Amino acid sequence: MTTTETARELILLAGGPSIIGVSALLAFLVRTLAGQDRIPRKGWLALGAGCLIAVWLGLLLVVAAPLVWESWSTPGAMDPILVFLSATWALAAVLLAALLFKGKAVCRYLAESYPPQEGPWSVRLLRHWTRV
Repeated sequence: MTTTETARELILLAGGPSIIGVSALLAFLVRTLAGQDRIPRKGWLALGAGCLIAVWLGLLLVVAAPLVWESWSTPGAMDPILVFLSATWALAAVLLAALLFKGKAVCRYLAESYPPQEGPWSVRLLRHWTRV
């Protein structure tokens, strides 16, 4: 398989049906964190959705990294599909960084959704980490 074919497959992997799922999960995360209510079920779902998206984006970054680095270091003009793969890769890196940056907010949401001094041991650990 050539680098162009591999790049095309990776872009289809990132931009196919998975982009709809990632978009839906991101929309759920934004709506949940923006709301004033603190519901434990939503907190756990938000934490799970964030972890799922982080794993998916991390997998995409790891699998596409060798091809992206190779396309950047190859002399001469880049094939347009490799430019598009590089842009997709960079966007995935930015989204992953944003998710990791907002991770503490999701943990705080979950810790605040239980009454003080209550909840499972994991919530007590999150309270200690987020200082809630």
